[in-house]
Amino acid sequence: MKVSIIINTLNRGHTLENTIKSLFYLDYKYDYEVIIVDGNSTDNTTEILDKYKRYIKIGNCPYANLSMSRNIGIAMADTNYIAFIDDDAIPESEWLTNIMKKFDKEDVAAVGGPVYYSNGINFQKKRFIINRFANDYSKSKSPVHSFPHSFEFYGVIGCNSIFRKDYVLKVGGFNEQYDYFLDETELCSRLIDYGYRIEYSEDAFVHHKYSTSAIRNNEKVFLDYSKIIKNVIYFIKTYENIIKDKALINKTIEEKIKDVYNLNKHYFNNNIINETEYNSAIKSIKKGIEEGFKDSKRG
Repeated sequence: MKVSIIINTLNRGHTLENTIKSLFYLDYKYDYEVIIVDGNSTDNTTEILDKYKRYIKIGNCPYANLSMSRNIGIAMADTNYIAFIDDDAIPESEWLTNIMKKFDKEDVAAVGGPVYYSNGINFQKKRFIINRFANDYSKSKSPVHSFPHSFEFYGVIGCNSIFRKDYVLKVGGFNEQYDYFLDETELCSRLIDYGYRIEYSEDAFVHHKYSTSAIRNNEKVFLDYSKIIKNVIYFIKTYENIIKDKALINKTIEEKIKDVYNLNKHYFNNNIINETEYNSAIKSIKKGIEEGFKDSKRG
């Protein structure tokens, strides 16, 4: 089965070229295409894309919105299987072959795989389990019952995931309200609620470098929490019809906001960030709170 591999990129020219090159060494016996959607990068990304334009499709996203960029890539795809890998990640050669094996049943809508840190030793994430409060249960030893409207459910990591295009379009594609963070998780929740399954391929490995971005430094420390806070609030409030306990929902949101404030304070007290970065992060948290509640009321 032919696959479309989509890379959504923004100002990562220093890592993007290696990711593109790695896709030429996949051992997948069927055909596949590579689609790069650029979010108006201002570094050397354009030059890199021009270098490989004979071998890839190139799209443009007018805004720094990951869900919008993903939807643009999906619209460009000529296949029904849509794989996503980050612009700072490298797949092992068997990645695509192994992850595609999981589409052996008609109700499988998406498959995720394990993600190594770039050292190739420690895992960033294996099977991804999350709940409607955006709590990560991936390390839980308890059995997970993932079914339509279940509190806990299986998800995928965006840098190592593949979806059936027809099922994604049936549930409305990526929600562009999620400009960054929880975008693939929210999509998985809708796929599951529609009756589809999310599978996991334990031998479809990707190595993820975790490069710097506009909101995160190379030590994986967030400097801007606005989009994270906004989307966490919006995500939790979305499921009021499932959880049906507004007091618990509001308490959970308050605790998550408090945790972010405490994390930012920890970074400052331990000289991980300076005073300017600390104050800027505080402003971003307040901005995220305001936008999250505003967006949840808008629906």
